[in-house]
Amino acid sequence: MRSLEEKAQLWMRAYPRRWRAARGAELLGVVVELAGPGARRLRVGTVVDLVRGGWATRWRERPPLHVWLGYRFLGLRIPSAYRAWALDDIDGRGYLLRDQPVTLAILASGWVTAPSRWWWGLLAAAFVPILLSGPRRDRARIRHLAPDPGEVLREGALVATPDPSDV
Repeated sequence: MRSLEEKAQLWMRAYPRRWRAARGAELLGVVVELAGPGARRLRVGTVVDLVRGGWATRWRERPPLHVWLGYRFLGLRIPSAYRAWALDDIDGRGYLLRDQPVTLAILASGWVTAPSRWWWGLLAAAFVPILLSGPRRDRARIRHLAPDPGEVLREGALVATPDPSDV
């Protein structure tokens, strides 16, 4: 049986991972304290508030539609104001499937070459990105998260350096 803290952490997953790492312990403490001593479960209102707050936080940090469309479908560099969101997106569970060009190309090639065997394309679209996950995520991190030339570096900034084996 799950403890109250584990149940609260489950519902707190509605918040972005980065937000939970910075403020999750404080929120968990407040939720447990408000539940009262000896409480075994969270009230429905508390669960609704946690999920609503988490999704509102995700929505607030999301880039505007035109920036998101350029990032997602054209591979345009994300502006610096949305780098934290981009980091969550790149490190997120479904990134490889959301990285549209490769996935869509695999699905389309499977459908065009053998319409009666479309499931091969679907299978390839599910497993090929997993094989390419490391290099694709690394390139995406450098492309979207590295500071622009002349930008003041902050603690934790990703700095692209040449590979020692290339020198």
